[in-house]
Amino acid sequence: MNGIFKNNLIFLVFMSVTYSCQIEKEFDYDDTFPESKLAVFALINEENIEVEVRKTLEPLSINSADSVEDIKISLYEDTIYLFDLIKITSYTYRSPENFKPLNTKSYSISVAANEFETVQSSYQSLPQKISIDTCWFKKYSQYTMLYTSFTDPYPEGNGYYLGSILYSKGEEMDGENFIDPLGIFNDLTFDNSQYTTEKEIYIKIYEYDYEKEEILRYTADSAIITLYSLSEEFKKYLESFENYDMSNRSPIYEQPFQIYSNIENGYGFIGAYCIDKYTIIFNNDSI
Repeated sequence: MNGIFKNNLIFLVFMSVTYSCQIEKEFDYDDTFPESKLAVFALINEENIEVEVRKTLEPLSINSADSVEDIKISLYEDTIYLFDLIKITSYTYRSPENFKPLNTKSYSISVAANEFETVQSSYQSLPQKISIDTCWFKKYSQYTMLYTSFTDPYPEGNGYYLGSILYSKGEEMDGENFIDPLGIFNDLTFDNSQYTTEKEIYIKIYEYDYEKEEILRYTADSAIITLYSLSEEFKKYLESFENYDMSNRSPIYEQPFQIYSNIENGYGFIGAYCIDKYTIIFNNDSI
């Protein structure tokens, strides 16, 4: 009886699978995509304003060129038109060398190109520049721990990033020339007080020369420490990017997370930051 039941069950499963494979169903697939828009990324600092512009592409055209011709980027200071930015490369535009943004003013850009909607950014102002009080370091077995002290101003919610560039005999060895969203921090735990950060710096000591079959010694003798003070909207953008990155790291499932944007009629972001620099000298015992 059990054997007959088992055989009948197998037969029913087989027939069900066979029948399901023979079922055909047509699904409507919408292969139209939104029209291409401008993607703008702009940063304001104490030295200049730099903008990168691209265009969005359809998935099937992802390997096509995303540069845009005949772009006009206009800069406004407190709603007053100043000038158009200068083209540097196929993607980047910059303010003239004689122009320096002021922390008492607010700035916005509009980006216009043929066959595209004109992009308008929100207004951004330089944040308060925070100076480094002092830096020092301690050497451990595999790395050097760098300590940076600065005084945080009121109000709560200021955003920061700490970078470093290593030098040997005046030549750059290694460094962070960009802001890593995973490295930003705020003052929620130390608002309006002096704060000391900790940052691990890995100094490359040896490199093997395979042609000469010998070990070469590369020693960092100094470093430039950079403390970035971020505008409120720049901090929001970087925090949203971090949340987006972390949402994609789940081994079980991914959650959509929208990256912060503050422009209209396109995609992208405009933010502002200030930098304070501090030079630190390593002695022979530190490496």
